[in-house]
Amino acid sequence: MKDQNKAKDKLYFNHSLDFELGVILGYNKSLRIKTLNRDLVMKAYSYHDLFEVLYSLALAKQNGNYSKINKYTSFAPERQNANCEFYIDGENYFKDVHEAINNAQNMIFICDWWLYPKLYLLRGEDQVYDENNPARIDQLLLKKAK
Repeated sequence: MKDQNKAKDKLYFNHSLDFELGVILGYNKSLRIKTLNRDLVMKAYSYHDLFEVLYSLALAKQNGNYSKINKYTSFAPERQNANCEFYIDGENYFKDVHEAINNAQNMIFICDWWLYPKLYLLRGEDQVYDENNPARIDQLLLKKAK
């Protein structure tokens, strides 16, 4: 026999989270939970179970960061003390990547869709564009691997 109390799906909260209690589909111990992208109907065995779930959901809506309207109408709250940098173009980004790889001491983790090994991280008039240029990512990684 299947466990009927086991969660079978996920429900993501957002600012439109709403509840409706009452007779739904001819069942009087029911709760409709509505979000922007879901409309979920729950049926309870008892009123006690129903109100316990309703109370928990109401607390989550009241106290949850994801059930409020956040900056720029985002579903996610603004994070404090986030270690991130905003870039306008690639020049400063590539300089920072070069510096980070150069300063790495025991591990370099690269996550990329497609990394071109002959990419020059540093550019400029004083750069010599050849196979052994230390500003190329393949040469830089080779140097760090040794």
